[in-house]
Amino acid sequence: MLGVELRAGFQLARVQLESGYLEAASSTAHQGVLRADEAGLGLAPYGYDLQYLHYLAHYAAGEWEHAQDLADGFDVRVTSPSEARLSAMALFIDVARDRPAVADRRTWLEPFYGRDGFAEYIARGLLSEHAHWHGDGETALAECQAMLHAHEKLYGHYAPPVIRPAAVGLAALADRARQARAAGDAERAQAAVEAARGLVGIAREGGAYPLRPNAVLGVEGRGWLARAEAEWRRAQGDNDPGAWQNVVAVFGQAFVYETARSRWRLAEALAEAGRRDDAQRELLLAAEVAERIGAAPLRAAISDLARRARLADRPAPAAAARGGGRGGAAARDPLAGLTDREVDVLRLLAAGQSNREIGTRLFIAPKTASVHVSNILAKLGAASRTEAAAIAHAQGIGLPVQRKS
Repeated sequence: MLGVELRAGFQLARVQLESGYLEAASSTAHQGVLRADEAGLGLAPYGYDLQYLHYLAHYAAGEWEHAQDLADGFDVRVTSPSEARLSAMALFIDVARDRPAVADRRTWLEPFYGRDGFAEYIARGLLSEHAHWHGDGETALAECQAMLHAHEKLYGHYAPPVIRPAAVGLAALADRARQARAAGDAERAQAAVEAARGLVGIAREGGAYPLRPNAVLGVEGRGWLARAEAEWRRAQGDNDPGAWQNVVAVFGQAFVYETARSRWRLAEALAEAGRRDDAQRELLLAAEVAERIGAAPLRAAISDLARRARLADRPAPAAAARGGGRGGAAARDPLAGLTDREVDVLRLLAAGQSNREIGTRLFIAPKTASVHVSNILAKLGAASRTEAAAIAHAQGIGLPVQRKS
């Protein structure tokens, strides 16, 4: 009966995630993870599936401190397909934050290419994004093509999972076409457009899902398909603000990171169209999210666009002062440099809880709690837990935190 319960929990959480009900998906998956762990089935089928759905719900919602803690729990030596799948999933946040762990995970996961199609799909797709963020279009396209080839070889047709990597490949080809046009190389530009034509066809086929014509794409699938279409237009030299506005609208408020990086592209298209005020608004919205969740590559891309388009990538000082918050009071508030998760940990530390107790309370490993405590001591300039607790109490911090599942 437990197996049926876990499978049902996975299917419900999956539908909730695909429908954009991220808080409900997180709660459903978390309850399933607890049940699987109680029975020692954390790495069994549906046990690990629930783990990565729990993680993905927090990742999609922009709750990256929680997602990072969950991903840190996937830092195990990869010896089985289940572990490979979880490690590949951790690449979502590793890539989006440009963490050094990307290189380690690549080493761990490459032996599973060809052995586990799901792990290879996730890993190659995200390694393609990583290469693209670093300006390595050749590697981005190579990873994209390898993933699509593996998918077609495994299933014999294209399905919704191909949309995201195809969209990343289209972004790399759009960059190539734009650079070629700027250099006056019409032949190279046309070759990039033709390659992009093939990829957008794959994305469309995946979205149509010919073997299941009655299937309905979820919010994220529709968002990535809209992004593929926008990148296809960009590759042809038509960086249409309307196409990017559609991407933003489809992802909506629920998918925090995807909406933010879509706003970055929208700001670029608006600036090129001469709509500077609109571009400025979108760029600042994207920058605020990128800074808040620690999306370093996106933040760097926003700064680059701001420089090229002569836009601001931060609010004017007066506006920032009116906004208040910890960032505007850094000189007065010793807690200003702490992340939200570190404040959670400090609150429990100040209540006298050990690393193990903190870990239990926040659903993180004791090792992860220890790392947070070390970072807190360094940021506060505290020589001990006792001194850190004293600083916390002086700032009114000390009551146990109510943690989301």
